[in-house]
Amino acid sequence: MKNINMGAHRTIVPSDQKEIYIFAIGESLRYDNVSLNGKYHRSTTPRLEAKESNIMISDDYFSQACLTMYSVPQLITRATPDNYELNYAERSIVEPFRECGFNVFTVVSNTNLLSYEKYLSDGVDSLIIVPNVVKDGKILSGDKTMIHIVDSLVQHHDKLFIMMQFLGNHSFFTNYEKEFELYNPNSNNCSADMVRDSTMLINAYDNSILYTDYILSSIIEKIDRPNTTSAFIFVSDHGESIGHGGARHGGNCAPVICEYHVPFIFWWSDSYNFLYADKVSNAQSHKQAKLNGDNIYYTLYDLADIQLSEQYNNLAWSVLSSSFIEHKRLILVPDGVTCIHPDAQ
Repeated sequence: MKNINMGAHRTIVPSDQKEIYIFAIGESLRYDNVSLNGKYHRSTTPRLEAKESNIMISDDYFSQACLTMYSVPQLITRATPDNYELNYAERSIVEPFRECGFNVFTVVSNTNLLSYEKYLSDGVDSLIIVPNVVKDGKILSGDKTMIHIVDSLVQHHDKLFIMMQFLGNHSFFTNYEKEFELYNPNSNNCSADMVRDSTMLINAYDNSILYTDYILSSIIEKIDRPNTTSAFIFVSDHGESIGHGGARHGGNCAPVICEYHVPFIFWWSDSYNFLYADKVSNAQSHKQAKLNGDNIYYTLYDLADIQLSEQYNNLAWSVLSSSFIEHKRLILVPDGVTCIHPDAQ
């Protein structure tokens, strides 16, 4: 893969402005519980919703797998459920940005895939692994540390692409600080015999989403700067099934929709909208389109108005492109071979 050149080039380069693009991967966050969708009865994402004039969430985005080890490689490479091996043959999305002169970084929780499958970050300036440290119930290091890392990188680089992966909302939903414990009782503070009660679990899950809302909105605020063209895309690697007796994701070869219907969130700065109003308009017009992880790689390089040589280019799968068309969605199940057709179920 080191010898591959994707022929990345640009026709429009913002002058006298910083450029910052971030792709963030969440963990186990399902669409249904994100109130940015306008449908959930609880306000779990109030900070993101406050940015309503510059943010959108896709209504119909599916993950390509319900297991992190298969989902993430397909998000950041051109691999698909029916051609998974491609993720070993080419560098990830960092390559087009690197070829166009961006400083490229991966920032990841030490418990998550990008911290140990390091081939996926091959070619970055630095792989920054963030430890998760909790003492006396207080998070000393974790997802919130990434806010400060982003701030530091933004201050030191003028052309920047950051790929991130959070600890996020993985069961059993302990990744939040006390000030975000709005929904009670929950599985973190109830009696032992109630820990796996579905109501207790959902309360804890929604608390963890409030914390994710704080993390994502804080990162956006770090890149929403004067004289800066910036944009942020977030998707979750997969969802979560929460019911009486526990929560599950991952090793399920017959997943239900909440395990693969996940949020795809796009935020753009005013400067980005001024320069690329057509891309923003195209994304908004595709809000209800059938999307999945196949679309991410092509959307990300299109985000920075990067074009690739013909053999790698596929703007028909970019959500930001006027050439976008829907395609058949597949989900790779945990045997690593079998694909299911979620739209046929």
